[in-house]
Amino acid sequence: MALLCGAALGAAGVLIQGATRNPFASPATLGVNSGAMLAIVLGSVLLPELTDQYPVVVAFAGAALTTLLVFRLATAISDSPVNLVLIGMAITLSLGALSAGILMFFENRLEGLYTWGAGNLAQFDYQAINNSWPIFTLMILFATLLARRLDLIELGRDQAESLGVNVRRTVGLSLVIALLLSASVVSQVGMISFIGLIAPHIARGLGYRSAWQRLLAASLTGALLLLGADVLARMIPFLMSEAHYSIPAGAMTTVVGAPFMIFLLSQRKRIGNLARAPGETGIRALFNASPAKALWVLLSILLVAFYFSLFSGLDQSWIDLRWPRVLTAAFAGAALAVSGLVLQSLMRNPLASPDVSGLTTTGVLFVVLGSVMMPG
Repeated sequence: MALLCGAALGAAGVLIQGATRNPFASPATLGVNSGAMLAIVLGSVLLPELTDQYPVVVAFAGAALTTLLVFRLATAISDSPVNLVLIGMAITLSLGALSAGILMFFENRLEGLYTWGAGNLAQFDYQAINNSWPIFTLMILFATLLARRLDLIELGRDQAESLGVNVRRTVGLSLVIALLLSASVVSQVGMISFIGLIAPHIARGLGYRSAWQRLLAASLTGALLLLGADVLARMIPFLMSEAHYSIPAGAMTTVVGAPFMIFLLSQRKRIGNLARAPGETGIRALFNASPAKALWVLLSILLVAFYFSLFSGLDQSWIDLRWPRVLTAAFAGAALAVSGLVLQSLMRNPLASPDVSGLTTTGVLFVVLGSVMMPG
């Protein structure tokens, strides 16, 4: 299963990067995997029988809708390749949080999906493999038929059309095949991130320039990467004398893939393609109002929120228990808002925030590490 899914993700990455002409595009960075996962989670809650019988169809529907949303938003904002990835990562974070919330809320009904969501390659028989390999093989063969046209698209849209390539149809077919491959992987083993980003770049770095060569090389590289991640995920608990624990392979690919993406961004910045000074340091006001009036409106809304948080549907005995939660929400929200203001001002970036910049997740990581290593 590791070899099959790695090969599928490597091929999907080549197709997405070729169709979008974006070296940062992949099933993980464009929200394809997170959309497929959310569809599986929702389908398991709302339509369990359909999801059990046709998981690939459900996952493909989620992946396709997410991809359309990302491209629509990117087109509406700008055609920058970095903006496309930023929007994709924002959608990924949003859908991932929604999936996690549903998994927690329906914990009993969705038992086992939490580990699956992190990329679990454990197999008890060959049923999933027998269901997957015909789809993967057929889709990769179809992709090789589009390889020549993808090579021409790399020359530019106008030049490809002058050479007789139907660019719109080629891009559409490439994305559909890539979505089918990614959705099939998610439906079988859950979220496997960054293989689709790393494998195409390794294939290109090895000297494979034509699309069909990169497809085959990226498929082989993706298979080896995912197999290596699975071996590493099983070795770490063994070395820590915790052999009864199992680390999902998807977690290991994220640990390797995120630094690789940062490396790619640094290389692009060094070349100068993306090193542009920000044109603005903030976001335009949504409406015209004096600061004093806006402050009074915000305070009024805050008081109403306090009232409903404390007194709505609760008797007097519950109010004392609610106060700590309400005050925690108020102070935490204020602290995050001030943190975002400071970050945006210092970085001159209206998209900077504690969660996007990784401050909150790093804090959570250190709390977990501290709880394990220094519980006192």
